[in-house]
Amino acid sequence: MKLIHSKQSWKGFFEYPEDDNEIEVRHPVAFGLEITVDDNSFSGIATDAEAGHLFDQPIQVHGFFQDHIISFVKKYPCLYFKDEAGNLAIDPSENHPDIYYYGTIDSSKTRVTGTWEMVIESIEIEIGDYIEKVYSGNFEMRRTD
Repeated sequence: MKLIHSKQSWKGFFEYPEDDNEIEVRHPVAFGLEITVDDNSFSGIATDAEAGHLFDQPIQVHGFFQDHIISFVKKYPCLYFKDEAGNLAIDPSENHPDIYYYGTIDSSKTRVTGTWEMVIESIEIEIGDYIEKVYSGNFEMRRTD
């Protein structure tokens, strides 16, 4: 799908499990994207109602559109997490894992629904074989421009 507009704004939410043991209880977080589209690829910045205020640099995104599919990677400036007391914290010396979003664009090209995933731990059990701990959730967003 070739897109006409070079600048786009999207707003929506993603959700993640409340804790490691409770996959049924989801915590929703509002987010937005401000992207520049070049043919079928795009890059830009994301806002995040939960953690965006923790960083002095923007949250980066880059991805592509193909037919009615969108795929993008969100990259936080550094590691953020909930500490043992449940408070948000950052570690500027550590990289945050990349977060991969995959979604379907509706026929009006204004709404996306999909899933995201993030590998938070990877253990090599033998050469080339890994066991990974993955967080994942759903997301939805609508075009606002």
